[in-house]
Amino acid sequence: MSDSNTAAVRLKALEVFAPDAKPSDATRLTGPVDLEIPQGEHVLIVGPSGCGKTSLLRAIAGLSRKTRGTVELFGQVATQGGKHTLAPEKRGIGYLFQGGALWPHMSALKTLHFTLRAGGVPKSERPERAAELLSLVGLEGFEERRPAELSGGEGQRLALARALCLRPRLLLLDEPLGPLDAPLRASMLASIERLAEEFALTILHVTHDPREAQSAATRTLTFEKGLLHTDEIHA
Repeated sequence: MSDSNTAAVRLKALEVFAPDAKPSDATRLTGPVDLEIPQGEHVLIVGPSGCGKTSLLRAIAGLSRKTRGTVELFGQVATQGGKHTLAPEKRGIGYLFQGGALWPHMSALKTLHFTLRAGGVPKSERPERAAELLSLVGLEGFEERRPAELSGGEGQRLALARALCLRPRLLLLDEPLGPLDAPLRASMLASIERLAEEFALTILHVTHDPREAQSAATRTLTFEKGLLHTDEIHA
């Protein structure tokens, strides 16, 4: 068990390598990275496309197999020496993928029911939980719409609801506002801030745009060629 003084994320010499290659300097996508994120922070990582930001998130989530170093989450070792000691579904993580990555054949309601079922939520609890999630992101009345029938902002809100399905403690955001215009970005960011406060979330948020979420972030890190460079503390 962890307490409120335990870091949400602690990375020690974390390196991520190309998935189909032998780990080496030539195949390294990210790292080595050392990073500690206290619980409750909203950390913004800014860097150009292709610099390794997504690889970092995937390693934290347990979705990368070719790694070195250590990932600790809320006081538990999750990855060490290239081996997962904590399965992805046991890490207490919600992941909003770049572009939403919604399942095109599933309605909004089915998307949430499927995620809740996969997460082991009892069948009797799923309708209420799904309805609550749709309400949280402002998608009441959109239950039967599929991704192609949603606007960009609506799709991202559904992706956010899916990321929150299993009540995570850590939320990973991969370019969450990229496909949205300025008013929708502001609305989506406000929703993320509100939900982070309501559910006591720690957020690790990657983007290529340094202006995207600086108003919400407690710290901004810059990422270039797989390495962290700057740690800017916001007031």
